[in-house]
Amino acid sequence: MPEEVRAALLPVCKALAKLAMRLHNQQHSQRRNADGFIESRSHWTVADINPPSMWLAGYPGNNALGGATAAVLRVQCRFLTAMASDDEIDPLWVCRVLQHLGDECAQEYSPAVTRLAARFSFELPRTPRDLTNCTTLRDEFAEGEWLPRTPLPKK
Repeated sequence: MPEEVRAALLPVCKALAKLAMRLHNQQHSQRRNADGFIESRSHWTVADINPPSMWLAGYPGNNALGGATAAVLRVQCRFLTAMASDDEIDPLWVCRVLQHLGDECAQEYSPAVTRLAARFSFELPRTPRDLTNCTTLRDEFAEGEWLPRTPLPKK
């Protein structure tokens, strides 16, 4: 499975890079009101993304676009660092990191996380809260945090 995880992360990183650019461009664009005039202050939220991104399906819609952009970059940075290592990458760690593009304390997993778990045929903990302990990703991270720690529960 180690090479399968790397193979799965490559298109994820590509999609996250495209999403980060899309979010950045929208965040720094001007908003027009119903009359067609440019609003003096534009405050874009995740709900304003059109079309919506499946990567941010669980992200609170009223959150600022800047916070979503930072979350995407944190996730992508971790994935790229893990891929650049020669280490084995724990798919459960990948799921935990991906869940941060949604709500860490949600009752349901984001679609990206459930698809990944199904791809690798392992069972996720009951709720995202059980997986993430309701903690958000920090900007700093530990080398090797992606290493497998325990065997994955099989379905």
